[in-house]
Amino acid sequence: MGGQVSGTASCGSSRLLCGIDVGGTRTKVGLIDPKDPSAVLAMEVFDTERNSEELFLGNIRKSVQRLTDKVGNPSAAGVSIGSYAFRDGSIDGFSSMIRFMTHGYPLATKLSDALCKPVRIDNDARLICLAEAVAGSGRGFSRVLTITLGTGIGIGICQDSKPLGSEPFFHLAGHLKVREGTEFPWLDETPCYCGISGCAESTCSGTALALHVRHELGKGTDVKRMFEMASQGDLKAKAVVDWYITYLLRALNQYVYAYCPDVIVLGGGVAHGLSPYLNRIRAGITSWVFEGQRTEVRLTSLEEEAGVIGAASLFCSDDWRANA
Repeated sequence: MGGQVSGTASCGSSRLLCGIDVGGTRTKVGLIDPKDPSAVLAMEVFDTERNSEELFLGNIRKSVQRLTDKVGNPSAAGVSIGSYAFRDGSIDGFSSMIRFMTHGYPLATKLSDALCKPVRIDNDARLICLAEAVAGSGRGFSRVLTITLGTGIGIGICQDSKPLGSEPFFHLAGHLKVREGTEFPWLDETPCYCGISGCAESTCSGTALALHVRHELGKGTDVKRMFEMASQGDLKAKAVVDWYITYLLRALNQYVYAYCPDVIVLGGGVAHGLSPYLNRIRAGITSWVFEGQRTEVRLTSLEEEAGVIGAASLFCSDDWRANA
């Protein structure tokens, strides 16, 4: 799985695990029992320290201690981070959000020293997928693909409740091409950093949909309101929903060919509004890899706790459970 420091969790003293979800704005710290990873026993949320490494590590250490005092001492900690995570526990950099996290920052080692526990880290999109696979809408499926439709598009793939591959090679797959890139100029005024005109992220992310909604329905209309208007029969809002589902299906059908998932779990802010259209999206998956292969589509069943569950579940492998 993702990068880690040397050492293994000692389960004789505790069966609890800690999950740490580091975001550019907020950090979430929680404890789970690996026998039931869907239930976060206790959790804290606080602002992410962006400037001082000492305060960043200290805030997390103090939070883990407070949770330990309430629930019990976790034997290990997993960390979710919005960066490429190398297998040695370092990251590609989070400097756009957290100043001191530049390329090669040894996040796992730093947190392991601060917490005096084994630490594993991985990319946030991968760990959202892991959470869905072990405790959410992907539970019971072998190959799980999650697509987070939020500020951008995050991709995660798990097989048999483990992230696929030793590093997050697929998490930027939201940049496959779904349109020409010239037909909706308001979506492309700021070119996507990927360099691909008309990528899925610049079309189907929550950010892109919000731009399209404002263009079509007026500056005072947001995505949530657009879905409400569509449910009330507003023809312009329904046309925007049709537009969105058309391009989303272009992406989903390509993901079937690329990854052959048993289930695609849609998450992020946009997913909440797609519930009335789920059967339509399922019917629109026309790709199949071999005779009889079909890909199910579900919406996320996890909310704010997904990153914590996924991070803690980095220590929920079969070999770890066998020693618990």
